[in-house]
Amino acid sequence: MTMALSSKSEKIKLLRKLAHKAGFRHMEGLFIVEGRNSIEAALRSGMKLEAIYTAPNVTTTDLLLIEIAEGQNIPAYEVEIGVLESIQDSISPQPILGVAHMGMPSPITTGSSTVILLDNLRDPGNAGTIIRSAHASGVKHVVFSKESVDPYNPKVVRSTAGSIFFVDVHISEDLTRLIEMLKSQNYKVFTTAGDGDEVYYRADLTGDCAVVIGNEAHGVTKEVREIADSSLRIPTESDLESLNASMAATLILFEAMRQRSN
Repeated sequence: MTMALSSKSEKIKLLRKLAHKAGFRHMEGLFIVEGRNSIEAALRSGMKLEAIYTAPNVTTTDLLLIEIAEGQNIPAYEVEIGVLESIQDSISPQPILGVAHMGMPSPITTGSSTVILLDNLRDPGNAGTIIRSAHASGVKHVVFSKESVDPYNPKVVRSTAGSIFFVDVHISEDLTRLIEMLKSQNYKVFTTAGDGDEVYYRADLTGDCAVVIGNEAHGVTKEVREIADSSLRIPTESDLESLNASMAATLILFEAMRQRSN
């Protein structure tokens, strides 16, 4: 490990900007990865890490991870006590952080099977859980509308539990235009709604399809509803209006995986 960094270091200033400024993250093409498990996931995926930062009280396991990273020419820096905690906004701040490159997602093509589209989804926890569920169910592409939460927000990345390194994350400047493009490639586009046309497990999800998950409070936008092929509903008890966005997405993604496996 090289160099001990103070709280006034330019590298620490960079970390603070990456943690709190979405525009800066995208300008630099970098984002923060919190904790040993997520850093391990990044290394397993082949993702290039820019650097690793540690508090003085790291564990032996963390030190072994740093050795692996340094063996891949990834620099590691120790920082003053309390600095990493001040950068993170989680209840349990991690003593080790990484800085990762965003990378370039592969294009969505015919044969990609299920694609998940997030239409003005705002909650970081929901977004991160959806990425994790996409990874677990074999879905390669997750698309965020430009109005949605930033997928590289530290809260989103934390909620993915490392899955963000195994899924192609896209940000669409025009979701309706993307949907039209997918339909031209014979994708079937489903929205989600409490009063949807089809019960989700009765819909045919075996082919190329795109599932749109809408805003937590207002659902899918009118423009998207108008061009979708159908809408899916998840039956619930009569006194429950609907499931939250990430739960709904997870059920549909795993139903699509079940149908494909059959």
